[in-house]
Amino acid sequence: MKKHLKKLIRGLTGICMAVTFTACGAIVPPMADSIDESELDAGVSTGSADVFHNTPTPSFTSTPTPAEDEMLTPTPTYDPPEHHVLDDNVSYRALDVENLMEQLNLIAEKKDVWFVADDAVLYDYTVADMDCNGRLEIVRASTQGTGFFSYNNIWEVNEDFSDLLAGETTEGDYRSDMVEVENVPVFYDSQNKSVHYIYNDYLRNGMMGNANTIIDFCITNNSIKERPIATMITLYSDLGEESIEYKDSVGEIITEDAYKNCAQKMFSSAKAGMAVFGWARTMNRDIDDAEGPYLREVLYDVCDRFQIVINQ
Repeated sequence: MKKHLKKLIRGLTGICMAVTFTACGAIVPPMADSIDESELDAGVSTGSADVFHNTPTPSFTSTPTPAEDEMLTPTPTYDPPEHHVLDDNVSYRALDVENLMEQLNLIAEKKDVWFVADDAVLYDYTVADMDCNGRLEIVRASTQGTGFFSYNNIWEVNEDFSDLLAGETTEGDYRSDMVEVENVPVFYDSQNKSVHYIYNDYLRNGMMGNANTIIDFCITNNSIKERPIATMITLYSDLGEESIEYKDSVGEIITEDAYKNCAQKMFSSAKAGMAVFGWARTMNRDIDDAEGPYLREVLYDVCDRFQIVINQ
């Protein structure tokens, strides 16, 4: 919560997700085929702006960011593999992973690790392979409070498919709004062998204003990095007058067009596309009461929805 309060003190933004998606020039692929229940049965064993003044001066200095020219070529935070599945494929599905049913079975058996039973908070869950390394992730996401604070937790199947590893999140003030977002623009960086998801981080401070930060979300071998690309800040005076500013990741003023196209600029040499997610929601009781074969069916269903399609 402390990190989110720090963000509110800097200033905030608001823009529709659809605008960001359009600006990224991504396509929306068709949804995956429906679940094959016979396969399930056969394949699974048991088991420093002051608070919103009329002239905002938000600062991003608490989260170290590279200079603008460096941001155009993201630096990997891990040793990239020699080959990535998207090097020679224009699409990838989580169902393509090896030992699929073994991994889903493990996630189901480890429900007590990732599931939270809390009637006061609505959690959404999805299964994906966001870094395309062949090991599934289980994602728990929620948005809480009137400020729309996002909380995301990710666990990835380990290398020998025997346990779940909690994702290691880079320190910073930004958290992607993942809840219920099914279509997410992506960029595949073939040089660094990494997939970058373009999310929003929307925050609101009552009647005083809001902010929307466009986020580069990247997970590589269980290491999660979220960094701001650009922010739109909307503030309201005591008289109800609206003022809007656009800033880059280091707090410099930019134009509206630069804000809308910031992801394209950052990843100008990368391949653009779209990722599709499926979500199971506690508000629908999909996960709460699910056990055994039915839980594995729910997990399979959301896993079936995940795919990445690269523009051609």
